[in-house]
Amino acid sequence: MIRQKAFKHGLKLGLHISEDLEGVWIQADDVKLKQIVFNLLSNAVKFTPDRGRIDLAAKREEGTIVIRVSDTGIGIKPEDQERIFDAFEQVESTHPRGR
Repeated sequence: MIRQKAFKHGLKLGLHISEDLEGVWIQADDVKLKQIVFNLLSNAVKFTPDRGRIDLAAKREEGTIVIRVSDTGIGIKPEDQERIFDAFEQVESTHPRGR
């Protein structure tokens, strides 16, 4: 689903999984984990200009698995970065929405 939306807007997708994660078993709520990653990727597609780039990476960092989504979109103002992780928060945007 993400790939289709990205392709429609000429976005390049990258996947970078650290080799040391091969065969690693993660104990997590798989439904919630998938939903979180899907939401991050959906927002990246929504706010990345046409012909931009979105990368999904996973690696081990100090005994923790870190999943990172990065893109060439508009970003989030530093003053909004703290509050966006509160429940039901959104940041106003001048970027066109509705992809």
